[in-house]
Amino acid sequence: MITNYKYKDSLTWDRNLFWGIIFIGFALGMLVFSGLLTIFMRIIVNGNGNQLILFLTIGSLGIFVISMIQWFMSSKRSYAWSSIRLFLSIIFWAMLFSGLFHLLLVKDVASFSPSSLFLIMLAPILIMAIAAVLSFFDISMHKLSIVMSLLLVAFIIMAIISIFAYRAYFWVLLIQGAIFTINSLFAFRQIRQAEMFANNKLVLNAIFWTTELLNNYFHLLYVVVRLLLIRSRD
Repeated sequence: MITNYKYKDSLTWDRNLFWGIIFIGFALGMLVFSGLLTIFMRIIVNGNGNQLILFLTIGSLGIFVISMIQWFMSSKRSYAWSSIRLFLSIIFWAMLFSGLFHLLLVKDVASFSPSSLFLIMLAPILIMAIAAVLSFFDISMHKLSIVMSLLLVAFIIMAIISIFAYRAYFWVLLIQGAIFTINSLFAFRQIRQAEMFANNKLVLNAIFWTTELLNNYFHLLYVVVRLLLIRSRD
């Protein structure tokens, strides 16, 4: 009886620690991202214009390269790669968004101010919060997987069309937003259902899911910002 109680107490401690690392890691990641974003935007403002193109290019390529590496290494997790992926993702996304936010402020300075960027950055968190709540409901993951597959097909089709018709890019962004909203729901469901609380892998898995949630946030933020850029362009 005592042994069983100690086991349950230990399991509860591991779960609390697991979630604690994820949420603290997410908060610290957002803090570092905000700091780098401020620094990079200041560099762009004080630069000669080349910095804008440089940050947009390096940020986009960096995110793509990390995504490809993660895709090939999806079955392997290590402290070294998980930590490198986490920090590089934050750096490259900060570079990309510094350029996008600069374009947003320049193109529609009457509607947007530096303080309004906070509300823009808050929008994806609200979307992810809704996804987190929905993960507690008895939603069929199989049906969601089918929906996700259909959205991916629609995304590819609309992406091809958008090459020839720019206005179709609006639908590309909406589909992308739906994909990463569902992906956030998947992530929270997988975190809740994961049985990976062994001491030797607890921190490693927490770092992995912290990075996944941060990347979902960044993708949703990208959709929001690009939609605003399309609106300001029109």
